[in-house]
Amino acid sequence: MKTKITSIALVAALTLAPAMSWAGKKRVLLVSDIDDTIKVSHILNWSGKLTRAANITTPFRGMSELFHTLKQQNHLDVRVAYVSNAPERIAGMPLMDVSHRSFLSMNQFPYGDMFLRADLKDENHKIRTLRQLMKEQEPEVVILFGDNGEKDPQIYRLFFREFSSDTRVITFIHQLYSSDRTFQLWDLMLERGSKLHADQIGYVTPIEVALELKRQQIIGDRSYRKFVNTILPQILRETWIGWDGFTPMTFPQYKKCTDFRWQWGRVDELLELRKKISRVCR
Repeated sequence: MKTKITSIALVAALTLAPAMSWAGKKRVLLVSDIDDTIKVSHILNWSGKLTRAANITTPFRGMSELFHTLKQQNHLDVRVAYVSNAPERIAGMPLMDVSHRSFLSMNQFPYGDMFLRADLKDENHKIRTLRQLMKEQEPEVVILFGDNGEKDPQIYRLFFREFSSDTRVITFIHQLYSSDRTFQLWDLMLERGSKLHADQIGYVTPIEVALELKRQQIIGDRSYRKFVNTILPQILRETWIGWDGFTPMTFPQYKKCTDFRWQWGRVDELLELRKKISRVCR
């Protein structure tokens, strides 16, 4: 009888172990915009936006690897969602749906549900989708990725105000466009980005994001160093080319990142990166 009970207990322990381990992980919701956040799109320029709409081969360098680094953290249960204001259909055809899904697959971004805008007049698509995801997922941590080309800073600020009292919210904004305004007549023709809010972290490359995630103990030191050792040399070798297409890149020709401010102090292994960012963003 003792042997039988012991066997039953052993089987039960082995059966429950994975569930207990899974339950012990911190629930994380990773939400990312697509255009100008993980995909080179030039969203503030109509001709640029149209010529790049069907391009599925030009991601921002290192973003896929960064998302996978987050997914691979043993103490986290990371769910991914891609939430974009791109239209679900154009002239009745699912053109952007097909294009964005192909982009995510081609560039090996981690699997996640994708939410596009069904109605172009729907100004609340993103915040409504975020609220629904919060209701369904009940995450302990939310990590938001967007850009300063359109309204991500404002939408994510609203989300932060609604949910940060009960949920840890970390917001990263890709600073692609300058928010400087001169109020001259010619200023109306320039591409102006949005300013970031105090709770938002601006970045130019995914290296800064990884550094901040390590600082906040979301990813471990080993994961951080593995990511940096892989992506940093690629960024440092990157040279300007006349066409923003067909290859991963960090600094497209339309990038105007003068708003960016380094906020991590001296990091010896990133000194060359800081110099390059200073040259590009001056």
